Amino acid sequence: ETMNDIELGTSYNDENMSLSLNLFYMLFDDEIVKSGQLDRFGQPITGNINQTIHSGIEFAGTIRLNDYLELTLNGSYSKNYISEGSTYLEYDDEVVQIDLTENRISGFPDITFNGILKFEYNNFIGQFFTKYVGDFYSDNYDDRLNEINSLYPGIIGYTDNKVDAYFVANIISSYEFNLDPLFNRVKIYAKVDNIFNNL
Repeated sequence: ETMNDIELGTSYNDENMSLSLNLFYMLFDDEIVKSGQLDRFGQPITGNINQTIHSGIEFAGTIRLNDYLELTLNGSYSKNYISEGSTYLEYDDEVVQIDLTENRISGFPDITFNGILKFEYNNFIGQFFTKYVGDFYSDNYDDRLNEINSLYPGIIGYTDNKVDAYFVANIISSYEFNLDPLFNRVKIYAKVDNIFNNL
């Protein structure tokens, strides 16, 4: 695969704040993309698509709220789609060409967002992590999967290719202290993933 990448970014930094913003436009020829299927070893099957485009905006920022609290945010909004490409499938002992032009590329959500709130006091650190991932497709058929299945019944062996958007939150904390003369430093560490028990 080959790629031409055009980016424009800016940043700002001072004692209590660090911010950055970036625009990007990437044109791929023969990008290697996942097909949505797995091989017999459970590894994703990949292939080349003629032309694809990835464009969008991404940001990152860290703000020190006071002596104990720090907030870090980052995220992106992007469009990732096939500008020219097809796939070929067997149907009734013939090979059918399926045009994928304008379809979203598998595995790329339009929106991603991460946030970390960090509390630090003496030897204690507590962090609250959040992550949001917008919906995306597990293959390159986009929202046309049912249309393709209706044109060629049974050509694709599944009827759902959309991964719904999800939000998860995690907590990580640690406390460090000395246990002289046995240990110079002892660290107690605790972590709870997916505290809201989201599927």
